[in-house]
Amino acid sequence: MTWTRGRETPNPGSDAALAAGCTCPVLDNAHGRGMPYADGPRFWVSGGCPVHAAGAQARVDELDSLAADVNLAAAKPPEAGP
Repeated sequence: MTWTRGRETPNPGSDAALAAGCTCPVLDNAHGRGMPYADGPRFWVSGGCPVHAAGAQARVDELDSLAADVNLAAAKPPEAGP
């Protein structure tokens, strides 16, 4: 699952997140620093995490919906010419 950082939600695996009940991997998330990428850090989120999972699942659902729209558009046969 992916997670989009919220202003008030501590990063997965951080001490603040753990204190709030986070069950996401600590070492995989570098103690809340995340995995470095050019567009910013990325995080591993546990599916059952009470702090992060709901937001991550919403993002997965959004991306699945977009992918379904793209697949439907790609599967549509071209219209016949005049």
